[in-house]
Amino acid sequence: MAWNEPGGGNRDPWGGGNRGGGGGDNQGPPDLDEAINKVRDKVTQLFGGKKGGGAGNGGGSGQGFKGPGAKGIALLGGLVIAGWLASGIYIVDEGQRGVELTFGANTGVTQPGPHWHFPRPIGSVERVDVSEVRTIEIGYESMGERTRSVLREALMLTRDENIVNLKVAVQYRVSDPANYLFNFRFPDDTLKQLAESALREVVGKAEAPEDVEIGPGEDFGQLADELADQLTEEELQALMTGADETARAHITPLEWVLTQGRAQVADESERLIQEALDRYQAGITLVRVAIQDAQPPEEVQPAFADAIRAREDQQRTISRARAYANALLPRAEGQAARQREEAQAYRDQVIARAQGESERFTALLNEYERAPQVTRQRLYLETMERVLGNSSKIMIDVEGGQPLMYLPLDRMIDRRGVEQDGEDNDEARDLSMAPPLGGRDAVTPTERARDSLRTREVR
Repeated sequence: MAWNEPGGGNRDPWGGGNRGGGGGDNQGPPDLDEAINKVRDKVTQLFGGKKGGGAGNGGGSGQGFKGPGAKGIALLGGLVIAGWLASGIYIVDEGQRGVELTFGANTGVTQPGPHWHFPRPIGSVERVDVSEVRTIEIGYESMGERTRSVLREALMLTRDENIVNLKVAVQYRVSDPANYLFNFRFPDDTLKQLAESALREVVGKAEAPEDVEIGPGEDFGQLADELADQLTEEELQALMTGADETARAHITPLEWVLTQGRAQVADESERLIQEALDRYQAGITLVRVAIQDAQPPEEVQPAFADAIRAREDQQRTISRARAYANALLPRAEGQAARQREEAQAYRDQVIARAQGESERFTALLNEYERAPQVTRQRLYLETMERVLGNSSKIMIDVEGGQPLMYLPLDRMIDRRGVEQDGEDNDEARDLSMAPPLGGRDAVTPTERARDSLRTREVR
C-alpha cells in the first residue's frame, strides 16, 4: 500500500516515518557535510589522528586532530621525492647533443637517447642541435623571399682605395656544444663580427696578379667564316686552335675582387675565420663562406659596366688579331723559307757558273798559248755560230759589186720541217744535229753560211 493512502500510517520514506507519531528511525537523505566529515576522518586516521564525535552524540564534540603520524609523512615524502626525481628524465633527439649542468657547471655531453640528470635546482640540461647548418648574413638581411642591403656591413675598401659592395653568407655547424654554450655569451654575434673583420682584411689586402688570363671571346667561328676564302684548311685549323688560347691583361684590385678573385677572397676569409674560432675555442666549424654578390657601389655601377665592356672589346680585338696572326704566320714562314732556299740555290748556281767559266777561260788560255791562230779562229766561229743561230735571216756582203747573197733560212727551216712531218721529235732533233754525210744537198744552211765566211776570210 502506498505511504500516502488511507491506512498507510502516512509514512514518508524521506521523512523518517510518521512525524506526527513521534517514533521510528531517521531515514532521511545523506547530508553533504556528513560525507565530507567522513573523508576528513579517514585522512586524519591515516596521519595518526582520531575520529571526532558526531553531532548526534548529545551535542558533544570528539577528540580533534593530534598531528600526522610517521607512516603518513614517509608516504607523502616518498611521493614527493619520486616525482622530483622523475622530473630529471629527459630525451635527446637525433642530431642533438645534451649538455648536463650540475650547480651551473658542465658535467658532460650526452648523445641522442633517454638520459637522466639531477632535477632542478641541482641540475639542468641544455640541448644543442649539431646537425643543423646555420647561416649568418653579412651585408644583407633576408626578409622572406626578398633581401635588404645593410650598407654598414656591405661596403668595404679595396687595396686601390675603391669601394666594393659585398654580400656574404657564412654557413657553420656546432662541433662542440659545451664550448659553443659557455665560451661565448653570444656565439652567433661573435662569429658575425669575426667574419666581417676577416672579409675586410682580405679585401683590403687583395692584389691582382700582374697578368691575368682573360678569355679571348666567343666570335672565332664568325672570324673563321669571314676568312674562309682567304685561308687554307690548315690555316683555318690554326685559327680555331688559337681561339683556345687566352689573352693576358692587367686589372685593378677592385676588378680582381669583383671577377676572378671572388673565390680566392672567400677561401682566404674562411681560413682566417676558422683559425680565429679554433683559437678562441668557440666550438664552431665553418661549412662554407659564399660571396652571394659583389658589385661596385650603386652610384658608379653604370660607369663601371661601361669600363668592363670596353675592356672586353679590347681583349676580343686583341684575341682576334692574335688568332689571325697565328693563322697567317705559318704561310709567311713557309714563303720566307722557300725564298731563302731559292736564294741559296741561285747563289750556288751563280758560283758554280762563275767557277765553270773561270775554269773554261783558264783551259782556253792554255790552248791559246799552244796554238794562238787556231784558237782565235775557233773562237770567232763559235761566236758567229752563237750570234747567227738566233736569226732567221742572214745577209752576206761580198766584194767587187757581186750580187748580194740572201739566205732565207726561215723558209728553208719551214720546208725542212714539212718534209720531216710525222717523224718523232727526238729523231728529228737527232737528224738536224747530225753531221753531213756528203754531197751539196746534205749541207745545212748554217754550215753553208759558215763555209762562205771562211772562204771570205781566206781571201
